[in-house]
Amino acid sequence: MPRQLFLLGGMEALDAFTKPWLEVCGERVAVLSYAPSERHAALYRQRWPECRVDFIAPPAGGELDTDQAAAAIDDASAIFVAGGDTAQYHRLYGSGPLHELIRARYQSGVPYAGLSAGALLAMEQCLIPGADSGEPDRFCPGLGLLPGTLLGVHFAEWGGAATLHRQLRERQVRTGWGLDDHLTLHFRDEGQPVSYGGAAFLIRL
Repeated sequence: MPRQLFLLGGMEALDAFTKPWLEVCGERVAVLSYAPSERHAALYRQRWPECRVDFIAPPAGGELDTDQAAAAIDDASAIFVAGGDTAQYHRLYGSGPLHELIRARYQSGVPYAGLSAGALLAMEQCLIPGADSGEPDRFCPGLGLLPGTLLGVHFAEWGGAATLHRQLRERQVRTGWGLDDHLTLHFRDEGQPVSYGGAAFLIRL
């Protein structure tokens, strides 16, 4: 079974992404979030009515139930990591046992889709954007689903080609993709991707 990786630049990408996603995601999608949101849970359930959507997030003011999250990820036919605060996503899902479980499920052929923060989390080097935190951009180890690559989401808004080019040089990485809010990249077995919603920006050093 091929590995299927979808990287979405922003919420506008959901329109062009949904059809190819439904072709591969199966019957049960685990949507991982960093905060409870009935509105967002309903949005995904309405977009994917053919699927059972398990919306996983810590309760307001509380901690994530990692056993519940692990059970949902383990039972899922596909994993979708939503957008928001990238540092919180990294804390919840990019470290510890959930990190290893998500990696293992992806490697076994369970499709992974990440929207904005969820896309950044999928990288070998996960960008924690200053736009999220009010602090300078920083990098930390991500899930490593797409090695040797850096990613820019909200591309034009967050600095465009100049910023991505600088990050590639500083991190000594040779390939960078820039995704505006309406774009999705779909990788099969980490090969050359298909783009939905328009053309993505590619830099190779």
